[in-house]
This record gives sequence, C-alpha cells and structure tokens, in this order.
Amino acid sequence: MVLAIFMAIALCGNLNAQDRWPFLDEGVEYLWPTNASNYMSATFAETRAAHFHAAIDIGTWGREGYDVYAARDGIVYRVGISPHGYGNVIYLRHNDGSFTVYAHLQDFHPKIRSVVDSLRFEDYRHSFDERFENHGISFNRGDFIGRTGSETCRGAYQRFRAAGLFVHRR
Repeated sequence: MVLAIFMAIALCGNLNAQDRWPFLDEGVEYLWPTNASNYMSATFAETRAAHFHAAIDIGTWGREGYDVYAARDGIVYRVGISPHGYGNVIYLRHNDGSFTVYAHLQDFHPKIRSVVDSLRFEDYRHSFDERFENHGISFNRGDFIGRTGSETCRGAYQRFRAAGLFVHRR
C-alpha cells in the first residue's frame, strides 16, 4: 500500500533491520479504511506551510456518512469529540504497539457511541478526549467502526493515519 511505503521512507529509512518497527513488517497489511472512494485528496508527508502532513486524507466528494472500517485488528485505545482538531476521532491500538487513527468522523460505531455518551452525560461535557482501553471494545480488520464526516473549513473527507508517529516503544 502507498501509505506503508511513505511510512517506511519517512520513519525507518535509517534504522537497522533489528530496529524496524513491527507495523512495517512484510506480513502486516492495512485495509483501505472506507468505502467512500480510493482517491487520496492529501498524501502522507506532503509539504504544508510549517510541517509535513502526517496522514492521508481520503476524498468523499463532499458527502458524509460513508462507512469507515478498521484497517487492522485492534482495541479502541482513545476516543475524542471536539469542535477543533480531529473532531470525532478513534485511535485503535494494534498488537504490535502501533495505532491507526480515524479522524473527522460523523459518528462512531454504536458500542463506542453508547460508552462515550454515558461518560459525557455524567458531567454534561460537550468535548471528550479519554483513554478507552478499559472498556474492552475491539474490532477486527474490516469491521465497521464509524461514518465519514467533515472538517469545518475543508468540507467532507476522511483522514486516516497509520501510526508511525504514535508508536510506543516498550
């Protein structure tokens, strides 16, 4: 997959074979995370005004509500809801310690939504950003996890980040 190639060049170009991150191993495959389209409206590591873009953006042709799928098996590690930044976001942690991030979602899988709403309504919070591992919600590669949404200034699209920048080395 194109994303894995960019990740290998950008993150592991100078590492020895024994130091390579497991999420870049030959046997690791990422499923395309949405049925919206196969069009990348922004690519990993493309230049921006003051930084490199650290994700791929997938075009949804101005529409919201397409299915979003888990790119790999994983447990829901963190969930966020905010009018800023990633908006509605899911972080999945995989067995090798890496993460995939699904941002600017319209909504979450009902299991996630149920837990998030119950926690938010305890103290009437609008924004939400919490670790989620203790809730034990996991998904297999290809499982539905949410719906594509939009970013206020850019309109509808799906942001997907495969997790080199979120790897926790233990």
